[in-house]
Amino acid sequence: MKKNIFDIPIEVIKKGTKKYPQELLDLTDPPLELRVRGAFDASIFSNALAVVGSRKMTRYGKDLVETFVTALSSRNLVVISGFMYGVDTTAHRAAIEAGGVTIAVLAHGLNYIYPSENKDLYQLILDSGGCLISEYPDSFKPQLWTYPKRNRIVAALAKKGTLIIEAAEQSGSLITASYADALNRPLFAVPGSVFSKTSEGTNRLIKDAIAQMVLSIEDIVPSFNSGSDIAPTLFEDINKDEKALLAALSYEEMNIDEISMKVSKTVTEIGSHLTMLSLRGMVEETNGVYRIRTVKKK
Repeated sequence: MKKNIFDIPIEVIKKGTKKYPQELLDLTDPPLELRVRGAFDASIFSNALAVVGSRKMTRYGKDLVETFVTALSSRNLVVISGFMYGVDTTAHRAAIEAGGVTIAVLAHGLNYIYPSENKDLYQLILDSGGCLISEYPDSFKPQLWTYPKRNRIVAALAKKGTLIIEAAEQSGSLITASYADALNRPLFAVPGSVFSKTSEGTNRLIKDAIAQMVLSIEDIVPSFNSGSDIAPTLFEDINKDEKALLAALSYEEMNIDEISMKVSKTVTEIGSHLTMLSLRGMVEETNGVYRIRTVKKK
């Protein structure tokens, strides 16, 4: 019988102790304590990136989140978000489905679930080796003021930076962006249609040179094509050439000739590797174009 999530112990980590994340000390008002449920290691935040955005996510936004987070997780980056519906929830789920680790920072206590439909996500985060974090008492309910306060923790913990995917002009994600900017953390934004309300905020961040415009995963991780940072939990049974091939495809879809040029291998060699990766369910092909296989929700 599966253990009730609320029966899982909560660890209290006080400011000034060894387990307290040093990244939070960059804040002018770091929380005096964190309450944590799940696997916690303060060292992981040096390799963490926040992915946040609109609660009213469009199909465009959903595709972006799933594409970016899948690639980031395959590079062993920890994905941090705020557990709300829309971009947050999609980012958490995409990280889990890619075999990665995700951390949720809540605007309420750990014994309260909001939105209620995220109860299964709460469990999935714990089951996949992630954790949930709050600075509030365990049964504390969310208030309007707790969301912007939550955002400062998201921005501070994400040492690798914050990626904004779809944000309206008044989006709470822009509060996270302002914290990231003030903390001198890298800030990235994906542009959207000038006709879309949900992209007004991200487009403004780019126009005002507050955020770096992101058009591909390589804009976030410069060494993305090296293949050296691929998560062993996801690709532990593949060889060096297959890792390089997957790294290339994580950047963009390509046909076999383009892949051959990218990784400096013959078409014959590439064909053999693609066959093996396809059999393992890691790569898929449509009309001669290959891509990393997206894990579908069950």
